[in-house]
Amino acid sequence: STNSQSIADLICETNYQMNGRYAIPDDPAAVANLWIFLEGNEYTDMFAQRGNTRGLIQSKVDTYNTRQQIKVVEEVKNFLDVRARRKIAVVDRESLSPEDAAAIGAIYHEMIGENIDFLIQKKLKSLGKKTYAREAGELRKKIRPALEEMGYPPPTPSPEMREKIKHRIIRYLGSEEAEIEISDRRLRENIGKNLGSLPGPSIPTGDTIKFILENHLEPLAPDERELLGWLAGSIRALIEEETRNQRVAETLARIAPFLPEELIQDKNFMKYLGGILWSTGDRLVGIDESTVAHLEGIPVRKTVEISFVATGGPVLFARLYPLLVDNMIRSIFIALVLVLAILIAQQRSFIGGLISITPISLTVLINFGIMSYLQIPIDDSTMMIASIAIGIGIDYSIHFISRFQEELALGKTEPDALSSTLRTTGKAILTNAASVMMGFFVLTFSSVVPTQRFGWLTGLMMLVSSISALTVLPALLLSTEMRFIRKKIPKLLRSKRFEEIIRKRLSRLPGSSLHSGEEETAKSGNGE
Repeated sequence: STNSQSIADLICETNYQMNGRYAIPDDPAAVANLWIFLEGNEYTDMFAQRGNTRGLIQSKVDTYNTRQQIKVVEEVKNFLDVRARRKIAVVDRESLSPEDAAAIGAIYHEMIGENIDFLIQKKLKSLGKKTYAREAGELRKKIRPALEEMGYPPPTPSPEMREKIKHRIIRYLGSEEAEIEISDRRLRENIGKNLGSLPGPSIPTGDTIKFILENHLEPLAPDERELLGWLAGSIRALIEEETRNQRVAETLARIAPFLPEELIQDKNFMKYLGGILWSTGDRLVGIDESTVAHLEGIPVRKTVEISFVATGGPVLFARLYPLLVDNMIRSIFIALVLVLAILIAQQRSFIGGLISITPISLTVLINFGIMSYLQIPIDDSTMMIASIAIGIGIDYSIHFISRFQEELALGKTEPDALSSTLRTTGKAILTNAASVMMGFFVLTFSSVVPTQRFGWLTGLMMLVSSISALTVLPALLLSTEMRFIRKKIPKLLRSKRFEEIIRKRLSRLPGSSLHSGEEETAKSGNGE
């Protein structure tokens, strides 16, 4: 399947447009800020419903092949049978001991590695790489060491990074975005210098930043004191952003030599890869509760229960497909049996009925052969084609046999009778088939794919049916010595219909006219 979408994609894209990162922020407040731009949109409501407690993950099955669609549905069902109901433990990595942080980090980085592996496979497959799975696995092994170094908490910033953080803080404190705008440049520089040179490998806590701000900004007005905590949180987020941006850039530089040039040049791929790498530094991570349960003493912030249910067109089709096939087979069988019974009664011969129905039976087989070869699914439109072909195509056999019988009754030899039948009724059959075929081919201009398939398949079956009636049917008639036809000739000669045939034939002769003696002529033609 391709083009998977969910509410997570909308949040990631919004975050990318606002902050340049295709990732879901691990801070709930940051997610709430992004949600302001999405809430109330019709497109958003399609993916998040019932108070944002229920969501839709949408994916397109990129094939019309019935067997492959059912296979995809079965794979999704088997996957959900294992993970249909899960409990996700939310862990705060900042509160963990170094040993617990390492254990959780190993689990989380394995999940990150799987996401990168899937991303690479998807892109290589879109580029036409037949061995995309093997190539993606080899790339993952090569870039794994770089991922393992992106642990939590971040390492001690380099001198260059500290200098960059300092200048970023100075600019922020002097901007209108700051909760407390500081106009004194020297004061901003002192605060930036102190915050940028804090020791330790981790990002400073909000309390630490707040304490440094209080020492530099005393005395504070009552309204400014209330904003001090917000300012400390903003500066902490700024320091974290700069640190994580630098780590993502360094990691991308390390793994770039292993990636194919096509992937590096793909902006969307690099956007998604950068978002995945950014997620390695998340403070709050969600891990399957059963996995966390094996690690004794790991503090869990909260547990979220989630469930999945497969739905959509392919799922419904997979359930309806057996019924469609059964009904189609039953309808075709009933139609053939009824037509065979009518032909047996009309020909007064079981063999004659079988011969008459053979061309249309062959047409039905060719229809399903073409559908199988072109991977056209059986749906509510294509399942009707065989029945339509039987109803329209059987006329060709009846007309051909009737005319062939009349030509034999006139005393012609088998080759002459066949030649005359092909020149007259055969021409009419082809003309009729062409007109019907063109009528159905008009449907190929429809913008609806099932209607297109129905149009050209039905038209093609009319052509196949007419050709079968003019080729297969004569061969069968000649090979069986036409006993069922010869038995009917004496009765045909005595019929009024044959008299009409004689009259029409005589009227077509040059200079001929029917006089009072035409009855004697007709009777002499009847052998009386």
